[in-house]
Amino acid sequence: PQTNFFSRWCAQLPLKEYSVLVLFCALAPDARWGLLSSSPGICFGLRRGRFLSWPGACLVGFPVWVRDCGWWMRNRTAWEIGKWYAYSVKTYACSAKDRFVNFVRRRSRRLGLSRECDWCKTPVWRYGGRVERDVANAWYCSACWAHYYNHKECAKCKVWAARGALAPLSLAALAVAPEVGAGAGAPAADAGATAAAAVANGAAASAASSSSVWLCITCLP
Repeated sequence: PQTNFFSRWCAQLPLKEYSVLVLFCALAPDARWGLLSSSPGICFGLRRGRFLSWPGACLVGFPVWVRDCGWWMRNRTAWEIGKWYAYSVKTYACSAKDRFVNFVRRRSRRLGLSRECDWCKTPVWRYGGRVERDVANAWYCSACWAHYYNHKECAKCKVWAARGALAPLSLAALAVAPEVGAGAGAPAADAGATAAAAVANGAAASAASSSSVWLCITCLP
């Protein structure tokens, strides 16, 4: 089992920590660097009374440990081995990124720098949200406010929707008239009167404001 951070990090590398040790020894300028890097182990061996035993154990055991660590590579190509380690490193990097992001979020929430949106429950920085008293007393992030203001009231069914388009008042009146007549079971004359009234109201609204109204995707003709 991987008992420390060094072993967990080296697990993503070929031959684990043994390759790191070999690389360090190869890049060390002289023996003094090796003596300096091994000084913690020397002190530990002196304290445990095993100062003369660990060099012999490493001399005999190191080739065996390396062989056992790389035994799974014997029937695989270099391309397969490289792909496996690339995937392992990518997975570890993504996991480390997620842990760092969660750590920053927890600390920022404790310091009052971030807050959780009352709608989407996503923690965001405080400057990324606001409270609008004329709408609600809750705190929402900017993305939720943008989604809220993307909704419009349909001129026909009076439902607030995000999907729709502007339509001329004449098309809006034609879209309203058949539904009113058919839904009420009125004769054709009443349907025509309803359509005429709708057109008249549309003309009055057009004179007052604009020549088009917003209809949701359900009410579009």
